[in-house]
Amino acid sequence: NVKFDPWTQIHFENDELELSTLLGHRTRWNVGGKVAYTFSKSGIGANGKPWHRKGLVLFDSTGSIQIDGWENQWGPQYDMIEQGDSIIFVNISLDAWASQLRGDMQHNTSFKRI
Repeated sequence: NVKFDPWTQIHFENDELELSTLLGHRTRWNVGGKVAYTFSKSGIGANGKPWHRKGLVLFDSTGSIQIDGWENQWGPQYDMIEQGDSIIFVNISLDAWASQLRGDMQHNTSFKRI
């Protein structure tokens, strides 16, 4: 199955479909910008266990990105973040839906306030 958002466009050049391998795709990125805002989400899952996610939105001259992850992946630095702080994320997984670029904190992702 292939899932496309409403703004997806598919272009074929020279009537040939070019396939890439999984190994040719870059899966981790480094991103940075200023903090627009932070957020926190929590609830009770279908299994009855509580969950808690934290995140923030970064922006720079090229646009914005929402970054979120499980509460335990952020560490104590998250509570020191303020609107307007410059932040750098290292080794983040990128995703997108519609026109919003998203980053996902993983166990090997780190971030620093500058």
